[in-house]
Amino acid sequence: MNFGDDADLTFARRLVTSVLAAADGDSSRMLLSAPHEVMSGSAEGNLMLAVDSAGFADAEVRRIRAAGPHPGDALSGQELEQWLDDEDVCAART
Repeated sequence: MNFGDDADLTFARRLVTSVLAAADGDSSRMLLSAPHEVMSGSAEGNLMLAVDSAGFADAEVRRIRAAGPHPGDALSGQELEQWLDDEDVCAART
């Protein structure tokens, strides 16, 4: 799912939280990706959310992150949960 949000990411966090509930709370089944300035809340823009019943392995998330956009972020599992809690989990990779 591709969607846009303002820099405050209120809509994005609400949408991802709703989808997480539908995924039985298993954040490893979800992947959120966006350019870094969007994911960190510095700019408005588009985000991409994917859900896979098999989940996203750490190695798969690293490959997706490496593919870009650059600078960009791909979050799944614990990192996604931290992002939902409004933590800047992307800052360490910039």
